[in-house]
Amino acid sequence: MQFEAGGQPDNAESPFPQNMQKGFTELSGATCYDYGYKEGIPRMLDNWDKLGIKVTSHMVGSAVLKNPLLAKEIVDRGHEAAAHGMNWASQYNMPYDAEKKFIKDGADAIKKITGFTPVGYNANWLQGCKYTRNIAGTGF
Repeated sequence: MQFEAGGQPDNAESPFPQNMQKGFTELSGATCYDYGYKEGIPRMLDNWDKLGIKVTSHMVGSAVLKNPLLAKEIVDRGHEAAAHGMNWASQYNMPYDAEKKFIKDGADAIKKITGFTPVGYNANWLQGCKYTRNIAGTGF
């Protein structure tokens, strides 16, 4: 389960890029992102409880910091937290030290809020770079 909503930049990508290109704030896109953490994730958690299913939640650090109660609830319900970077930055073009900080900052946010040490790492858009496996493999 991706826990990214709340971690997106202001006026993040949406299905209506032509509005953004004209300088408008994309309110429908923001509403979709809000739905994820306000309604979508809580509903999925309830359904998984009913079915006795446990999942891994790939958590963006800034989303965790903006929605700490939800992040904690995910872990408190017995689900596993995995790191997913600090924000929506594209890490595949970061130099080694920047990527290492990006991964560590996201993992540290999860640990701080939930008390759970993240298990695993999922790169933004599944696009790591030549350093990602080495950095993530060293642990958090």
